Amino acid sequence: MLTEKEIIDIANNYANLHKSEYFSLQYCFARISQFGDGYWDVTFKVFNENGNEIEGPLLVVINGDTGRISTMEEMILEHL
Repeated sequence: MLTEKEIIDIANNYANLHKSEYFSLQYCFARISQFGDGYWDVTFKVFNENGNEIEGPLLVVINGDTGRISTMEEMILEHL
């Protein structure tokens, strides 16, 4: 199982990879998921190019064994 620090590093890398000229993600927190065993819930705020918060929170799920990131929609579809 990945450590909380490793999960945070994965989350910050995700935010950096998904940055564009129009929006950016800011990591808020990670916690052991209540959705599924072995997963972490990670929350981001979403900002536009002017630094204004435009959406949030954005929730993704990280597999605690593999580090694979999924959206909540992907997780729900996987478990149907």
